[in-house]
Amino acid sequence: MMKQLFTTLLLVTTISAFAQDKVITTKLDTLVGKIIIQNGGKYDTDRVAVKNKKDKQRFLASDIREIYKKDDKYVTVKFNGRYQFMQVEIEGDYLSLYRYIDLELNSSEYAGQLLVTMDGRQHIISNIGFKKRLAEFLEDCKEVSVKIDEGEYSKSNLEQIIADYNSCIGAQSAAHVEQIAAQIDASKIDHLISSVEATELENKQELLDMLADVKSKLEAGQSIPNYLQGAIQEKLAGQDALLNAFDETVNGSNASTD
Repeated sequence: MMKQLFTTLLLVTTISAFAQDKVITTKLDTLVGKIIIQNGGKYDTDRVAVKNKKDKQRFLASDIREIYKKDDKYVTVKFNGRYQFMQVEIEGDYLSLYRYIDLELNSSEYAGQLLVTMDGRQHIISNIGFKKRLAEFLEDCKEVSVKIDEGEYSKSNLEQIIADYNSCIGAQSAAHVEQIAAQIDASKIDHLISSVEATELENKQELLDMLADVKSKLEAGQSIPNYLQGAIQEKLAGQDALLNAFDETVNGSNASTD
């Protein structure tokens, strides 16, 4: 009885481990089975074979998005003029670290390390000129670049470097999105100001001054005080089109305070 139970557990474990191995193609098709990765050498593209009970399918690296084999993940990267599979060591939103087979070492091990940015820039990790070259590669994040250049970060701090860089670029991206949103809101205010200038509203100049104040706050990413909104809405009472345009601008900015 115990022997039969052990055999059953072993079979379930084997099936479970086998099911984890899969490839995802560039067409987002998922194939599960035994994964066999074939290195293409110096001039040819890498290949992968997926074998299951039904058949055996072969793919070029350029046709593959991701590979999951045992506990490792591989992605396709075009490096040194050819498509090849690289083992994911650290994966980030803006900067990732991959391992590749360094053909100069005549080894099948994933010994080389390559940093790849979200926009496809690549940097080989090397002991030669480590600080200078890496600081230049990551110069779009000044804080991280300076720490590398001044020796605060060394090669042993790669994981921290990648984490800090991803946080830095993430914050920059969020700020950029906010800046674009502010520019859009400011553009709406410009249109509203032009519309008000064309009217014969009473105390028009006072209203224009308040709208100019709103514009400056939007451009600076600041909140629009509720008292200012209320004052403008009061002066636009009865001017439905202008009032709706103002409300749309302020509500779109999601920026108001008491």
